[in-house]
Amino acid sequence: MMSLSIEGGLMVLALVAGFAIYWQQQRVGTIVEREARRFCRRWELQFLDDTVGCQKWRWRRSERGWKTHRWFVFEYSGADVERGSGLVYCVGDRVQQIEIQGHPSQPSGWREYNGDPLQEARDHDES
Repeated sequence: MMSLSIEGGLMVLALVAGFAIYWQQQRVGTIVEREARRFCRRWELQFLDDTVGCQKWRWRRSERGWKTHRWFVFEYSGADVERGSGLVYCVGDRVQQIEIQGHPSQPSGWREYNGDPLQEARDHDES
């Protein structure tokens, strides 16, 4: 019979935790890419493939326990913008906000997305 030492058990636990974090990061990255593409399509911008990357992530405590906060970056282009940058903010696996830099319709150069596609469509129709 094979016995597992404490060090060996901790090593297996660390490997499993590392794989779980990696798998979750890939899953959220896929969600972010889908939402960034949708956002670009809505604003008649071209999402640039293979540009989504996690800029940073942090664990933060909320009223429902610990949540992972992630910031992803992506790039896009459009008729008035040769190449612009976007930022996607997520809590857990939910997109909370998308911002794009360099869009000419905003004096500040940033347009915010609050995660509500219907509200975003209404805002776009009003402008």
